[in-house]
Amino acid sequence: MASTAGAHRPPDTKATVRINYNGQLIELDYQPHEAFVALRQHALQSAGIPGDDPALGLFDPQGVDLGVDANGQPIPGLSAQDANVKPGEVLVLRRRAVGGGKR
Repeated sequence: MASTAGAHRPPDTKATVRINYNGQLIELDYQPHEAFVALRQHALQSAGIPGDDPALGLFDPQGVDLGVDANGQPIPGLSAQDANVKPGEVLVLRRRAVGGGKR
């Protein structure tokens, strides 16, 4: 009897995106079905940013902060594909908008 345990597993396909960080374009390979947080972390490391800076986000060409909910919190378990990352796309790694302070 043949096992079907891996029958619904997504293929191990690789795709490429480019990350624009301060005008520098960084090409990254990623797997669309892997966690978006892994892609973001890879982008931070490739840009020379140590650790995890929650103030930095990955934005699509329309300026949408990817991989976060309406409150700016990371969405657990979200894949790069589900975060609307598209192969060949240029994403921007930049600071998220900051709330207003006291005057």
